[in-house]
Amino acid sequence: MGLERETLRVDAHGQVSESDHPQGVGHKLTHPSITVDFSEGLLELVTAPHRGGEPMLDELGQLHAWVARHLPAGERLWAMSMPPSALNEQIRIADFGPSASGRMKQIYRQGLASRYGKIMQVIAGVHFNFSFDPRFLAHMHNRLGQGLDEQACRNQLYFRLIRGFDQHAWVLPYLFGASPIAARSSMAQPTSWLRTLDDQHVYGEFATSLRMSDIGYQSPAQSDLNISHRDLTDYVRELVLATRTPWPAYEALGAQANGDWVQLNGNILQIENEYYSAIRPKQIVERGERPACALFNRGVSYIEVRMLDVDPFAPLGLSADSARFLEVFLLACLAWGEDNPGREKIDKHNRTVAIRYGRQPGVKLMRGSSSLSLRHWLDECLDDCALIAVQLDRAHGGQRYAQAVQIQRDKWQAPETLPSQRVLDAGADGGYHDWALGLAERHTRGFAEQAMDTAVAAELTQLTRDSFEQAAALPAASASQVEAYVQDYFASVCDDMLASLL
Repeated sequence: MGLERETLRVDAHGQVSESDHPQGVGHKLTHPSITVDFSEGLLELVTAPHRGGEPMLDELGQLHAWVARHLPAGERLWAMSMPPSALNEQIRIADFGPSASGRMKQIYRQGLASRYGKIMQVIAGVHFNFSFDPRFLAHMHNRLGQGLDEQACRNQLYFRLIRGFDQHAWVLPYLFGASPIAARSSMAQPTSWLRTLDDQHVYGEFATSLRMSDIGYQSPAQSDLNISHRDLTDYVRELVLATRTPWPAYEALGAQANGDWVQLNGNILQIENEYYSAIRPKQIVERGERPACALFNRGVSYIEVRMLDVDPFAPLGLSADSARFLEVFLLACLAWGEDNPGREKIDKHNRTVAIRYGRQPGVKLMRGSSSLSLRHWLDECLDDCALIAVQLDRAHGGQRYAQAVQIQRDKWQAPETLPSQRVLDAGADGGYHDWALGLAERHTRGFAEQAMDTAVAAELTQLTRDSFEQAAALPAASASQVEAYVQDYFASVCDDMLASLL
């Protein structure tokens, strides 16, 4: 498993930083562990894969400590998913340098800004990457292979997990959602189900995750884009088709204006990464390779869960107990993931209900053709998770997985302890911004004071040097070279292989 943690840099007043990416942490284009997402100020810290939650979080902690030592004076790491109040012009699109690959990354982000505005793009989250143990995959291939090769069997297992996740994705915003409050500047238009908190913020009375709501990280053009999770072939086909299908509002923007790039193209998706899904099948891409090509050629290597808010009560954005529960939950999703076509609208409805009204007493979800209370269904889910936790504890020793499930059951028994309710309570009486800034100050100070392993510090120092050397080795590209690079990317050899799917 591995983590990708996003966090905004803010100044001493809690305003979005407009400073350059810190030089001391390396070059954002080529550093493997410390980069940026959309904006110059939205850091993304990426761990290597680990066999357990503790070493994964240990690495993430060391990355935070390193970053904190190299922040510009007075800056903090924002502890919330939703950004502080900001104007579009305050947010700088990330500059990845003059190389062709760097320019393409920047053009893609310019396209996101043109399509959705910049505020939506600086909403932060935690992405949880998960893969099956090779021994488990070999065991399942022996049991269920039925003439399939290893890659085909692996693909089937991951897509079964994804289908189970789709049906139970509402569990995560309910248990882990921590963004019931948002700055007014995050809203493109008024929303009737939100209330006024103060002159700068709104909140959902029973909301769990505004980040995952229609005011958060969502796309109108993708609202009816239901990429199939039946199998890898359908997924790749429909994903690539979305990168080739024009969307009138985006076409009207044009790809270039007055010699400057506006976006990569006018299609529903500029590239595959624009698809805003709660979970993604992933394969490690080679330089210049399209994600769909990597999946098509080498199958699924791991899945990426993208539905987690930053936990403001855990300095790293995720606790060890939460990571263990996620491991259990994803294994439960594999058990739950029978092929049940036609569920997409129900699954989306259930997610929306949990996101907007999850803490409302008596709130109901749809299961099949009937409704049942969220709390009753969650009780059943936690029972299933508890059985899996017993098996994991038996394999690993101790009772840490059972304890992780019990922590979530404690939230079920006492909804006032849910992160979303705790954030609302802390932000009551107009003190939300000061409270959030105080968290950022405490967490960042703690990172800066945290002892660093000497070997890790030496490794990060070397990675910083290497990243600048690698970036410097990439030649600056002229306008015509950038255009040729973009065209080559979309006209890759893989497109010929994918043509048979379309």
